[in-house]
Amino acid sequence: MARHAASHHHQMPLLFHSRTSLKIGLVGGSFNPAHDGHIHVALEARRALNLDQIWWLVSPQNPLKSTAGMESLATRLAHARIIAAPYPFLRVLTPEAGLPQNYTYSTLTYLKKTMPLARLIQESYPQDTDNVMVIGAGMGYSSALYGALTRSVFAVENDPDLVEEMGGALTDLALDNVVAVEASLADGYPKEGPYDIILMTGMIEYAPQTLLDQLNEGGRLMAVVGAPGDIGRATLFGKKNGMTSTRVLFDATIKPLPGFARTPAFVF
Repeated sequence: MARHAASHHHQMPLLFHSRTSLKIGLVGGSFNPAHDGHIHVALEARRALNLDQIWWLVSPQNPLKSTAGMESLATRLAHARIIAAPYPFLRVLTPEAGLPQNYTYSTLTYLKKTMPLARLIQESYPQDTDNVMVIGAGMGYSSALYGALTRSVFAVENDPDLVEEMGGALTDLALDNVVAVEASLADGYPKEGPYDIILMTGMIEYAPQTLLDQLNEGGRLMAVVGAPGDIGRATLFGKKNGMTSTRVLFDATIKPLPGFARTPAFVF
Protein backbone atom coordinates (compact mmCIF):
# COMPACT_ATOMS: atom_id res chain seq x y z
CA MET A 1 0.00 0.00 0.00
CA ALA A 2 1.38 3.43 -0.93
CA ARG A 3 0.49 6.79 0.55
CA HIS A 4 1.39 10.03 -1.22
CA ALA A 5 2.54 13.20 0.46
CA ALA A 6 0.61 16.20 -0.82
CA SER A 7 1.52 19.70 -2.07
CA HIS A 8 4.62 20.83 -3.96
CA HIS A 9 8.32 20.04 -4.32
CA HIS A 10 10.90 22.08 -2.36
CA GLN A 11 14.55 22.32 -3.36
CA MET A 12 17.08 21.56 -0.61
CA PRO A 13 20.87 21.97 -0.97
CA LEU A 14 23.23 19.09 -0.29
CA LEU A 15 24.21 18.87 3.38
CA PHE A 16 27.81 17.84 2.88
CA HIS A 17 30.65 18.29 0.45
CA SER A 18 32.03 14.80 -0.12
CA ARG A 19 35.07 13.88 1.99
CA THR A 20 35.21 17.37 3.51
CA SER A 21 35.06 18.21 7.22
CA LEU A 22 32.69 21.10 7.84
CA LYS A 23 32.17 23.41 10.81
CA ILE A 24 28.41 23.73 11.17
CA GLY A 25 26.34 26.03 13.38
CA LEU A 26 22.83 25.02 14.46
CA VAL A 27 20.03 27.54 15.03
CA GLY A 28 16.71 26.17 16.25
CA GLY A 29 13.46 28.07 16.45
CA SER A 30 9.89 28.52 15.28
CA PHE A 31 10.84 30.91 12.44
CA ASN A 32 7.32 32.31 12.53
CA PRO A 33 8.25 33.81 10.17
CA ALA A 34 11.94 33.87 9.24
CA HIS A 35 13.08 37.49 8.90
CA ASP A 36 16.06 39.79 8.39
CA GLY A 37 17.04 39.44 12.05
CA HIS A 38 17.65 35.73 11.53
CA ILE A 39 19.84 36.54 8.52
CA HIS A 40 21.83 39.13 10.52
CA VAL A 41 22.48 36.65 13.34
CA ALA A 42 23.55 34.00 10.82
CA LEU A 43 25.96 36.34 9.05
CA GLU A 44 27.52 37.51 12.31
CA ALA A 45 27.81 33.97 13.68
CA ARG A 46 29.40 32.76 10.47
CA ARG A 47 31.98 35.56 10.59
CA ALA A 48 32.74 35.30 14.32
CA LEU A 49 32.92 31.51 14.50
CA ASN A 50 34.32 30.86 11.01
CA LEU A 51 31.46 28.50 10.14
CA ASP A 52 31.16 26.65 6.83
CA GLN A 53 27.40 26.19 7.12
CA ILE A 54 24.53 27.22 9.37
CA TRP A 55 21.47 25.02 9.67
CA TRP A 56 18.13 26.59 10.56
CA LEU A 57 16.20 23.87 12.38
CA VAL A 58 12.55 24.85 12.04
CA SER A 59 10.58 23.42 14.95
CA PRO A 60 7.08 22.00 14.35
CA GLN A 61 6.08 23.58 17.67
CA ASN A 62 8.30 25.16 20.31
CA PRO A 63 7.19 23.47 23.58
CA LEU A 64 7.72 26.77 25.42
CA LYS A 65 5.52 28.82 23.07
CA SER A 66 1.80 29.07 22.53
CA THR A 67 0.25 27.59 19.39
CA ALA A 68 -1.81 30.78 18.98
CA GLY A 69 -0.75 32.61 15.81
CA MET A 70 1.65 29.84 14.80
CA GLU A 71 1.66 29.25 11.03
CA SER A 72 1.77 25.69 9.73
CA LEU A 73 5.15 23.97 9.51
CA ALA A 74 4.92 23.82 5.69
CA THR A 75 4.28 27.58 5.49
CA ARG A 76 7.16 28.44 7.83
CA LEU A 77 9.53 26.09 6.00
CA ALA A 78 8.64 27.55 2.61
CA HIS A 79 9.16 31.14 3.79
CA ALA A 80 12.44 30.31 5.56
CA ARG A 81 13.79 28.71 2.38
CA ILE A 82 12.88 31.80 0.36
CA ILE A 83 14.63 34.08 2.88
CA ALA A 84 17.70 31.78 3.03
CA ALA A 85 17.97 31.18 -0.72
CA PRO A 86 20.47 34.03 -1.45
CA TYR A 87 22.90 32.64 1.16
CA PRO A 88 24.47 29.32 0.01
CA PHE A 89 25.84 28.57 3.48
CA LEU A 90 22.33 28.42 5.00
CA ARG A 91 20.40 25.15 5.18
CA VAL A 92 16.74 24.99 6.22
CA LEU A 93 15.74 21.66 7.81
CA THR A 94 13.11 20.26 10.16
CA PRO A 95 14.52 17.12 11.81
CA GLU A 96 12.15 17.52 14.77
CA ALA A 97 9.15 16.74 12.53
CA GLY A 98 9.89 13.05 13.08
CA LEU A 99 10.74 13.23 16.79
CA PRO A 100 8.39 12.54 19.71
CA GLN A 101 9.49 15.74 21.48
CA ASN A 102 11.07 19.03 20.42
CA TYR A 103 13.80 19.63 22.99
CA THR A 104 17.40 20.53 22.15
CA TYR A 105 18.92 17.43 23.75
CA SER A 106 16.67 15.08 21.77
CA THR A 107 17.36 16.96 18.53
CA LEU A 108 21.14 16.90 18.95
CA THR A 109 21.09 13.20 19.87
CA TYR A 110 19.04 12.47 16.75
CA LEU A 111 21.34 14.49 14.48
CA LYS A 112 24.41 12.64 15.76
CA LYS A 113 22.74 9.31 15.05
CA THR A 114 21.69 10.30 11.52
CA MET A 115 25.05 11.74 10.40
CA PRO A 116 26.19 8.42 8.82
CA LEU A 117 22.95 8.31 6.82
CA ALA A 118 23.47 11.89 5.65
CA ARG A 119 26.96 10.95 4.45
CA LEU A 120 25.58 7.90 2.66
CA ILE A 121 23.08 10.14 0.88
CA GLN A 122 25.88 12.48 -0.16
CA GLU A 123 28.07 9.61 -1.39
CA SER A 124 25.21 8.25 -3.51
CA TYR A 125 25.51 11.40 -5.67
CA PRO A 126 21.74 11.91 -6.08
CA GLN A 127 20.57 13.45 -9.36
CA ASP A 128 17.29 15.21 -10.05
CA THR A 129 16.32 12.40 -12.46
CA ASP A 130 16.91 9.56 -9.98
CA ASN A 131 14.27 7.12 -8.76
CA VAL A 132 15.02 6.20 -5.11
CA MET A 133 13.89 3.56 -2.62
CA VAL A 134 14.54 3.94 1.12
CA ILE A 135 14.38 0.72 3.16
CA GLY A 136 13.39 1.17 6.81
CA ALA A 137 12.26 4.74 6.24
CA GLY A 138 11.03 5.32 9.81
CA MET A 139 9.44 8.77 10.05
CA GLY A 140 10.82 9.76 6.65
CA TYR A 141 13.87 11.96 7.45
CA SER A 142 16.20 10.36 4.88
CA SER A 143 13.33 10.08 2.39
CA ALA A 144 12.61 13.79 2.76
CA LEU A 145 16.26 14.64 2.04
CA TYR A 146 16.19 12.51 -1.10
CA GLY A 147 12.81 14.01 -2.03
CA ALA A 148 14.39 17.44 -2.21
CA LEU A 149 17.20 16.17 -4.44
CA THR A 150 15.67 13.56 -6.77
CA ARG A 151 12.69 12.86 -9.04
CA SER A 152 10.86 10.28 -6.93
CA VAL A 153 11.25 8.45 -3.62
CA PHE A 154 9.51 5.33 -2.31
CA ALA A 155 9.88 5.14 1.48
CA VAL A 156 9.37 1.51 2.58
CA GLU A 157 8.26 0.42 6.06
CA ASN A 158 6.59 -2.80 7.19
CA ASP A 159 4.60 -1.31 10.11
CA PRO A 160 1.24 0.09 8.91
CA ASP A 161 0.97 2.52 11.84
CA LEU A 162 4.45 3.88 11.14
CA VAL A 163 3.62 4.22 7.44
CA GLU A 164 0.55 6.27 8.38
CA GLU A 165 2.60 8.55 10.67
CA MET A 166 5.32 8.93 8.05
CA GLY A 167 2.78 9.88 5.40
CA GLY A 168 1.49 12.65 7.66
CA ALA A 169 5.00 13.93 8.37
CA LEU A 170 5.86 13.99 4.66
CA THR A 171 2.67 15.90 3.94
CA ASP A 172 3.71 18.50 6.53
CA LEU A 173 7.03 18.84 4.69
CA ALA A 174 5.16 19.55 1.44
CA LEU A 175 6.99 16.92 -0.64
CA ASP A 176 4.72 15.53 -3.35
CA ASN A 177 7.34 13.23 -4.88
CA VAL A 178 7.83 11.06 -1.77
CA VAL A 179 5.53 8.06 -1.27
CA ALA A 180 5.19 6.15 2.01
CA VAL A 181 4.90 2.44 1.21
CA GLU A 182 3.89 -0.50 3.40
CA ALA A 183 5.92 -3.52 2.29
CA SER A 184 8.44 -6.11 3.47
CA LEU A 185 11.83 -4.52 4.06
CA ALA A 186 13.67 -7.51 2.59
CA ASP A 187 11.47 -7.54 -0.53
CA GLY A 188 11.45 -3.79 -1.16
CA TYR A 189 8.98 -2.37 -3.67
CA PRO A 190 9.80 -3.81 -7.12
CA LYS A 191 6.55 -2.43 -8.56
CA GLU A 192 8.10 1.03 -8.94
CA GLY A 193 11.63 -0.10 -9.82
CA PRO A 194 14.20 -0.25 -11.09
CA TYR A 195 15.88 2.24 -8.77
CA ASP A 196 18.90 4.44 -9.31
CA ILE A 197 19.51 4.56 -5.54
CA ILE A 198 18.50 2.24 -2.70
CA LEU A 199 19.28 3.42 0.84
CA MET A 200 19.34 1.03 3.81
CA THR A 201 18.72 3.11 6.94
CA GLY A 202 20.15 0.62 9.45
CA MET A 203 23.16 -1.64 9.69
CA ILE A 204 22.82 -4.89 7.73
CA GLU A 205 24.95 -8.02 7.72
CA TYR A 206 24.44 -8.55 3.99
CA ALA A 207 22.66 -6.98 1.01
CA PRO A 208 19.96 -9.42 -0.21
CA GLN A 209 19.84 -10.26 -3.89
CA THR A 210 16.12 -9.35 -3.95
CA LEU A 211 17.10 -5.71 -3.40
CA LEU A 212 20.21 -5.72 -5.61
CA ASP A 213 18.01 -7.04 -8.44
CA GLN A 214 15.91 -3.88 -8.17
CA LEU A 215 18.85 -1.62 -9.04
CA ASN A 216 18.89 0.10 -12.39
CA GLU A 217 21.97 -0.19 -14.60
CA GLY A 218 24.44 2.21 -13.00
CA GLY A 219 22.42 2.12 -9.78
CA ARG A 220 23.87 2.04 -6.28
CA LEU A 221 22.70 0.51 -3.03
CA MET A 222 24.00 2.39 0.01
CA ALA A 223 24.36 0.55 3.32
CA VAL A 224 26.36 0.24 6.51
CA VAL A 225 27.47 -3.40 6.59
CA GLY A 226 28.49 -5.17 9.78
CA ALA A 227 27.45 -7.42 12.63
CA PRO A 228 25.79 -6.04 15.79
CA GLY A 229 28.41 -4.74 18.20
CA ASP A 230 31.04 -4.31 15.48
CA ILE A 231 32.17 -1.17 13.69
CA GLY A 232 30.33 -1.18 10.39
CA ARG A 233 31.57 -0.24 6.94
CA ALA A 234 29.55 2.21 4.89
CA THR A 235 29.48 0.48 1.52
CA LEU A 236 28.36 1.32 -2.00
CA PHE A 237 27.03 -1.63 -4.00
CA GLY A 238 27.19 -0.59 -7.65
CA LYS A 239 25.57 -2.28 -10.65
CA LYS A 240 27.34 -2.20 -14.01
CA ASN A 241 26.74 -4.48 -16.99
CA GLY A 242 24.44 -6.54 -14.81
CA MET A 243 27.20 -7.26 -12.27
CA THR A 244 27.42 -5.94 -8.69
CA SER A 245 30.64 -4.57 -7.20
CA THR A 246 31.30 -3.08 -3.75
CA ARG A 247 33.32 -0.12 -2.50
CA VAL A 248 33.89 0.71 1.18
CA LEU A 249 33.43 4.42 1.87
CA PHE A 250 33.99 4.99 5.60
CA ASP A 251 33.54 3.43 9.04
CA ALA A 252 30.19 3.92 10.77
CA THR A 253 28.03 2.46 13.51
CA ILE A 254 24.24 2.72 13.36
CA LYS A 255 21.31 0.74 14.72
CA PRO A 256 20.77 -2.65 12.98
CA LEU A 257 17.93 -2.94 10.49
CA PRO A 258 15.69 -5.92 11.37
CA GLY A 259 15.55 -8.81 8.92
CA PHE A 260 19.05 -8.55 7.45
CA ALA A 261 21.08 -10.80 9.78
CA ARG A 262 22.87 -13.81 8.35
CA THR A 263 21.50 -17.22 9.29
CA PRO A 264 23.96 -18.90 11.66
CA ALA A 265 25.78 -21.79 10.02
CA PHE A 266 25.08 -25.26 11.40
CA VAL A 267 28.09 -26.69 13.20
CA PHE A 268 28.49 -30.44 13.81
